[in-house]
This record gives sequence, structure tokens and C-alpha cells, in this order.
Amino acid sequence: MRQSPVFALMLLAACQSSPSLSPPQTSPTPAQTSLAPSALPVSSSPLVSASAGSSASPSASPVLTAMPQATPQATPQPTPSPSAEPIVFSETPGCLTPPASGNKVRNGDFETPVVTKVGYQIVVDNFDSWKVDSGTVELVGTLWSAGSGAQSLDLDGKSYGSLSQSLATQAGQAYQLSFCLSANPDGLPKLKLLEIYWNNRSLGKLSVDSTGKDRVKMGWVTRSVKIPADWTTAEVTPLRIQSRNSSGGSWGAVLDALVVLPVS
Repeated sequence: MRQSPVFALMLLAACQSSPSLSPPQTSPTPAQTSLAPSALPVSSSPLVSASAGSSASPSASPVLTAMPQATPQATPQPTPSPSAEPIVFSETPGCLTPPASGNKVRNGDFETPVVTKVGYQIVVDNFDSWKVDSGTVELVGTLWSAGSGAQSLDLDGKSYGSLSQSLATQAGQAYQLSFCLSANPDGLPKLKLLEIYWNNRSLGKLSVDSTGKDRVKMGWVTRSVKIPADWTTAEVTPLRIQSRNSSGGSWGAVLDALVVLPVS
């Protein structure tokens, strides 16, 4: 049947105004949503790797800076701690005679050089096997009675002295040090002080009193001490004896007959 133009226009208007005839509108689900490649965040870090199929720009490559090489430093060697074994000096009246052999100390009784002047000689430099480290010492001949032999040594010459000797030793070996000790009776202070070092470690400070002493009766005693094995760490060990007086200056502790022997 042929429709009139007026009827067709009326039918079209009815279809456009009817809600039921409108096509349904759908919202995209999350799964259907995708970002355009241009919306992806782009890292500006040079450490981001280029994707497959693309070539990295030379300017995007990280620049590696060579680190300066550290100058090797020598590792300081720790100084071994002194043994826990106590250091105790014994005292025996009189001056013991040094052994004929085995003594590690050379010229320990100070018999050379021979004093030929007025009974004593001031020493400011090295002498037979001994080194004067500081100040001055005094080799004494006939001025007073020696402890052993004919000569002895005053630690204070014209000033407070210090002397040393390098001894041939064995690492890890215990030793016994003994020496005769007295005091210059001619001047102050009455109490003379000294300190003894083994391998640059102090064995202790000692004192000797000149009260009651004179040039004939020097009152010699023998002092002895055992040096623990771990105090000796090399084949050469310095033995040093130093005046610790702080007044006077010419009348110090007097030494004779120094002996060092290995012991078990």
C-alpha cells in the first residue's frame, strides 16, 4: 500500500520522540579502558632501558665517572701489651759478681774506658758498648769504692743522664736483669730516682737513698727482676736506664755489674 508523504513524516516524528526506540548507551568497563601510548608516563631517568625494537639515544646513556684510587696506607702494627705477670724487683745486700760468660750486657761493669784523671770522667757521648741518649753520665774510678771491679757509673754527670745498649736476644725468651745499685753520697737529693726500660717498655721506677753512705761505705745492693717472655719480640732488644731526678743534677744513682741472662 502506498503511504502518503504526510503519514510518513508523522511516523518518523513518533519514532524520534519515543524513548523505547533510542539505542541503549553503554559505559566502558575498566577492562575495556586503555590508555593511548602518548598518555603513558615517561621516566626521565637515564637508567630506564630502551624498549625492544628501539634504539637508545646517545645522550640518554649514563656517564660513568672513574673514582680516584685510594693511596695504600701501611697498616699500623699494634704494640704487644705487656704481660700480666707482675714486674717485681728483688733486693739482695752487697754486689753480686757478674758471671764469666753468658751475659748479654757488654761492659756491664763499666771497666772501659779506664778512668785516668781525678777519679771520675764526665761522658757526653757513646763509650764502650754504651750510648748516652741524653744529658751526661759519669764514669767513676778511684773517687769511691766500686761495687764490682774498679769502676762504676753515676747516672748524673753534669746533668740528668740516660744511657742504653742494644742486646742480642731471642723473641719469646724470658730474661733476668740484675745490677748493683748505690747512690752518689756527695750531694742532694738524698733520694735518687731512676727508671729502667726493656724493649721501650718501663720495667718500673726505682729509688736509692744516700743517707748514711760515704765514698768508702757505699752500701751497695743487688737489684734483680725477671722480664716476662712476651716482653722480648725481636733479635735485638734495647735496654735503657734513665735518671728521674728533678733536682741536684750532678749526684745521681750509681750503677755497676749489669747482667742479663736467659731464664725459664
